[in-house]
Amino acid sequence: MSTPLASGPFMSAANGTPLADSTLYRCLVGSLQYLTLTRSDISYIVHQVYQFMQTPYDTHLTAVKRIFRYLNGTLNIGLHYIRTPIHELYGFYDADWAYCRDDKCSTTGFAIFFGDNLIS
Repeated sequence: MSTPLASGPFMSAANGTPLADSTLYRCLVGSLQYLTLTRSDISYIVHQVYQFMQTPYDTHLTAVKRIFRYLNGTLNIGLHYIRTPIHELYGFYDADWAYCRDDKCSTTGFAIFFGDNLIS
């Protein structure tokens, strides 16, 4: 996959068929949360699928599988640190202002750089 998130219909809480056993879904999403420490490119979509941990649907599991296919095709991507003469902290912040149609909550994100290196 070239992107971790499919374009098209919005992922909703009541979209699809409920999973009979959500154990696999929870294990997969937990693994993805751990990966976000070094793969910040998947942070947004992992947060999106994490919101459905209580009652996941088959469409949510399909989204999780897509993330793993994306990761399999982009094994060489990750955080790389280089020596730089700049020793300043820079921070960036963004929000989508109530994008979620189910609960009208906002999703926020941030990036902290030390020189040219992304640290958080």
